[in-house]
Amino acid sequence: MNQIPLGNGNLRPFHPAWDRRNHELKFWDKIVAARKSSSPEAMLVPRPTVKIVDISHWNTITTLQPLVDEGYVGVIMKATESTWFYDGLFEKLWKQALDLKLGLGVYHFFRSHVDGNAQGKWFVDHVKFLWDRTGGVGLMPPWIDVETVDNVSMAVRRNNLLLCAQYVSKNLTLPGFYSSPYMWNSLIGDVPWIGQYWQWIAQWSGIDWPSLLPIGWSFDRCRVWQNGVAPKHSWVPPVPAGWGGEVDQNLYLGTADSYYQWIHSSAQPSLEERVKDLERRVTALEQAPPPDATV
Repeated sequence: MNQIPLGNGNLRPFHPAWDRRNHELKFWDKIVAARKSSSPEAMLVPRPTVKIVDISHWNTITTLQPLVDEGYVGVIMKATESTWFYDGLFEKLWKQALDLKLGLGVYHFFRSHVDGNAQGKWFVDHVKFLWDRTGGVGLMPPWIDVETVDNVSMAVRRNNLLLCAQYVSKNLTLPGFYSSPYMWNSLIGDVPWIGQYWQWIAQWSGIDWPSLLPIGWSFDRCRVWQNGVAPKHSWVPPVPAGWGGEVDQNLYLGTADSYYQWIHSSAQPSLEERVKDLERRVTALEQAPPPDATV
């Protein structure tokens, strides 16, 4: 069986679908490089418009229908924390998300001082039914939220995080990490294994793309960008109709087509929705400043 180097001295079996998708996603690295340049190519890719929210028990929500009505394509819900907490909002709303054909993500709030294997098991035990029910169709990778100090050393935190991620990967599917550049750099830092996993960045800014990734992260693997909080930040959409409190707003770093491929979903948008998405992208191009014309 063919094997692929992981960059940490280990090998994994070659998986045609996974590796083809990984190769295609490298295209986005070129996009970011182009946008940072003054070349005309920088104008070919507008700001991402594929909208996702993330929610937890802190939110006041009874229905996800406003997401569909307002053009969102996904929702990420907190499912678990440490080895004792199970989120009641997730329990109440996960089926709505599937019924409405929203891309569904789940996350575990990681605690640095708690055994990583035990946390991974707690997470998997409470969300595995989604993969059993759907075969993974319509699901984002499971996420591990990294933002706590918990009075332990970086070495202990790193070890627990890796153990948690390895447990989820072995017993469910390849997970990803959520963090900000500051939190990741200060809590985890430079680790050789980060490139194996999906990445979800928190950087609250009204710019077109994330301006700084955490150490070791790349746009090969960074798929979701939490770019602000409604109604706190003016550059993100308002709080969905009928919802209370603040809502974290996210963008998928790619096109609508690549998003649906990423979540293995057959719930492709209608022709009318595709036309609207294209119109938004054209409008963004028309409103973008002209490239630097200096020679």
